[in-house]
Amino acid sequence: MVVNGSETVNSGTDVNELHFDQRLWINRIRLHKDELSILQENLDKMVKYSSNEECMSEIEQYQNKIIVYREVADRLIKDYKILRNKIVEQNGNAKGSGQGVKLDIVNSELSTRASEFLDILDDLKDNFLNFYTSYHVSENHVFDK
Repeated sequence: MVVNGSETVNSGTDVNELHFDQRLWINRIRLHKDELSILQENLDKMVKYSSNEECMSEIEQYQNKIIVYREVADRLIKDYKILRNKIVEQNGNAKGSGQGVKLDIVNSELSTRASEFLDILDDLKDNFLNFYTSYHVSENHVFDK
């Protein structure tokens, strides 16, 4: 996301509402990023106890997805912070040039990206739970298919 200096806050936009919305999204993304760490910990346990080639292949795929999704989460958080800073900057300046993309529209598009990303993570967690329970019951008992 590129936010340039020609963007202005729409006069009808409540800056406090945008800021609150951005904080909520950042917190939600961070929560899901923390859940990725939990998935990684469980994958690490599976590596320790599993010798099944098929299982190890799926573990590697999940590890790769976790790496990518952490990077996406970091990028979304960074984009929200950039947008927040631009909103604060524009709110302090005289309003009204009306040039460029409105920051509230950029915020809406970013919220859509974040929502889609969280939906993808929910699917990943569901799929991982099915995978994890099919191969790994506890640290003391492992089912290798």
